[in-house]
Amino acid sequence: MVSCPICGQTVAREDKKTDVNYLYMSSYMLHGKCLIADEGRLASQKPTASDATSQLLMTAIQDLTAEIKGLKFTLDANANEVKELKITLEKETAITHENAEKLNVIEILLDIQTSKLEGLKMENATLRSGLSELETRLNRTEQMHLSRSIEIRGVR
Repeated sequence: MVSCPICGQTVAREDKKTDVNYLYMSSYMLHGKCLIADEGRLASQKPTASDATSQLLMTAIQDLTAEIKGLKFTLDANANEVKELKITLEKETAITHENAEKLNVIEILLDIQTSKLEGLKMENATLRSGLSELETRLNRTEQMHLSRSIEIRGVR
């Protein structure tokens, strides 16, 4: 903030809304009506080239400061986004680990069921071969029975 040494009014240097022309001098400023009222004093204090250079430097510094504030805000926002992404990633990693454990349990159960299925296949093959033997024996028995029996035709 700077203040007019004549009337005491204060204005922020970065105030872009005012329409009044201000003359900045080292640590104070003069505005419209005070410039006219203080012409004699201003004549003895005309700005030099170094004052103009200083003013340009101050303007550049203020612009850079505003840009740095904007970048800091963006950096803070990005830092918050990174924190949120990290939390989300940790949650997703935990879920992935839980799912991996569940898959391991399912694989174990699947291996157990596969071994049971193999056992049932072997038992089924054994039963089929036994059934085949029984059918063969039954056929032989029927053949022997038929060969030993006498068929009588025409008996009433």
